[in-house]
Parts: sequence; C-alpha cells; structure tokens
Amino acid sequence: MLCLLLWGVSIPAAAQERAFSVVLPEMQYSHHCSSEIELHNTSPRFVDVDVIGRKSTGAIVGLRDRKTNRLRLSPGERVPLRLEVQNEIAWAQIVETVPHPRLQPVLAISGFTECLNGNERLSEPREIASPSSNPHFSLDPASVSGRTGTVLLIINASAAHVSWSACYSAGTEVSNGKGEMTA
Repeated sequence: MLCLLLWGVSIPAAAQERAFSVVLPEMQYSHHCSSEIELHNTSPRFVDVDVIGRKSTGAIVGLRDRKTNRLRLSPGERVPLRLEVQNEIAWAQIVETVPHPRLQPVLAISGFTECLNGNERLSEPREIASPSSNPHFSLDPASVSGRTGTVLLIINASAAHVSWSACYSAGTEVSNGKGEMTA
C-alpha cells in the first residue's frame, strides 16, 4: 500500500477578505415617490456585493426583479436597483466584499428619490456617510436655506450600542434621541 502525505499551509480565502459597508438612507416609496440605488464597479476586477434593504420598521426587504440580494458586478458595470417596498420609507446597507488585504473598496454608490408634486418632479439625492468610529457630519447652511423638513437620519448598522449628540444654531429643533424635540 502506498500512502502519500502532502503537507502544506493553507490560508482560508475568507481570512483574507474583509467587508466594507455603507448605508444609503431614507428612500421613499409611494404612489408619488420612487427611489433608486445605483452601484458602479469602478475597477478592472469583479466585485461581490450584498444589498440589505430594510423597511423603517427594520424588516428586511428584497430587491425588485431579483431573486437574491447578492450581486457580482463585472469590471465597469453599472447596476440600477430598487427595493421591494410599497408605501414605506426604507434604507439600504451595501456591503462590498474586498477580497484581499492589499485591495481597497472600489464600488461607487449613489441613490436618489424622485417625487411628483403636482406637475413638478422633484429629485433628491441620497448621500452616503461611510462608517467610522467617530463620525462627524455638517451641512452647508446655503444648501438648506429656505428648505423645510431637512432630516439627518442616523442608522446604527453595527451590533454594538451607540450614542450620539447634535449641535445646532438659529433655533433649529433637534431630536434628543429619546423621541423628544429640543430647541
């Protein structure tokens, strides 16, 4: 009987991968509003992505016209997506799998909500704040001048508890995180 023993060191591929996650906030879906997410692979390699859509209640939703929330984008490919939501405000967590420690995330993510207001079509971009351990966010006063209802949506996409605070001026009302408004 011949027995051959091969000895080698194997590093699992998953040990080298890492996930890069971003959140696309507050997308509206109704009779008058629709929202779209666009993913663009800016690299010459394939990119694996999970799009986890959630209703405002936190319930997970699928992607319209797709059987799975996992996608593989070809080099340079652009993919428009819509969440399977009706009469609801939703948000999406986009998780890019970066296959090697030396590689960087390459996915360009954008979103917008369009609403019909009478005969006028209003389009509102949905901006992404990348996750960080101590995020800071500010709005240019000129960008919100004369607008009402500007919302800063804070979503904790991690399993850990977070706390937050807000600074404001000019009498703006800010939620204190406990369902109360403060001035």
